[in-house]
Amino acid sequence: MKKQLIALLMLVLGVLAFGLGARQALTEEEALALIDQKLIRLEATLEDRAAAEEAFQALVQARVRVQNAYRIVSDAIEGGLRAKEMTALRTQTQAKLAAGASSGDCEDAAKAMVREQLRAMEQLRTQSKDQTKTGESKPGMPESAGSGSGK
Repeated sequence: MKKQLIALLMLVLGVLAFGLGARQALTEEEALALIDQKLIRLEATLEDRAAAEEAFQALVQARVRVQNAYRIVSDAIEGGLRAKEMTALRTQTQAKLAAGASSGDCEDAAKAMVREQLRAMEQLRTQSKDQTKTGESKPGMPESAGSGSGK
């Protein structure tokens, strides 16, 4: 009986802890603070931080749910997108909103834009790695000379 009571108590505590941790609502202020913390941790510039905040706020103004807007901007940050890309995200979102797009359309377009930018960045990284592996010289740089052994 005592073991069952302890097991039940542990189950109840686990459910309570999960319930508190899985809070649904995220306020704008909380989301902005989380974005800022992430950018500080990644040692981003003030320009990056301002652009990310503006992109987030543009999504919220487009009536995208705060949690979804946070996820889009957070994924972009984690992927390495910075001020230039965040400014493009804000501009696109504001243009879609001005054109009368729904919140769902704005959200889908933002997700697609972030995916495409991340894909382009990954391609650049891959190309750069391939060039260094194959020893290709950079434009304007002379080819490396051989060992001179003639073999």
